Amino acid sequence: MCKVSVERACRLGNFSRGGWYRKSTARDQSGLRMRIRDIAMSRPRFGYQRIHVLLRREGWHVNLKRVHRLYCLEGLQVRMRVRRKKRMSLHRGPAPAPTGPGQRWSMDFVHDQLVNGQPFRVLTVVDNWSRESPELEVGFRLTGSSVVEALSPALLNTHPAYLPEFPGAHAVRDAMAAGVPETGASVIVVDNGVDTGPVVAQRRVPVLPGDTEGRLHDRIKLVERELLVEVVLDIANGRIELERLG
Repeated sequence: MCKVSVERACRLGNFSRGGWYRKSTARDQSGLRMRIRDIAMSRPRFGYQRIHVLLRREGWHVNLKRVHRLYCLEGLQVRMRVRRKKRMSLHRGPAPAPTGPGQRWSMDFVHDQLVNGQPFRVLTVVDNWSRESPELEVGFRLTGSSVVEALSPALLNTHPAYLPEFPGAHAVRDAMAAGVPETGASVIVVDNGVDTGPVVAQRRVPVLPGDTEGRLHDRIKLVERELLVEVVLDIANGRIELERLG
């Protein structure tokens, strides 16, 4: 270890000896730092701004910048919530590659603007096998209705009822309230109405004694998935032509 005098060290570091010997006149912040840490530990969702509000209420005369500096020196931060991963229910693992045209489409919105600066959007649909675009919908304002009209009749949906019985978002609840002995599941073509599109396939589901809304809905979901797979296979094999439904 090399022994260097203070004078030489200050000269080499371009630092004044007066600054080296000068004692700090800053106030002791240990009490404030302990209080910030106590608040942060008791209230994990509070950041430095809300901690500053509590300190002011307790009578601490301290500004926001100092609270932020001490908050960072203590290594505190708001605990972030970890989002749960969504589980795939119908298909697990990578999807099989398409072997022909019309088996799988991808869609997205493209944004651009005209020469005068007016923005517009383009709904692009691309065939994953041929890389062709079977549909391009352009508009200054693309609403849900315009997207449905552009994709019709290739847009399908399932409904937990034997349509036209019990349309709407509470089909299972309505069936339980009506006391019917059986309900069903339907696969329909999506239109701009509420479950008013052409029915592609349906199947009855009995209401068992002691059924609750949750149990009945779970059994209907199983039937919905089976129906949807059968419909997609029939469309791919040419047994169902959506253009003829109406």
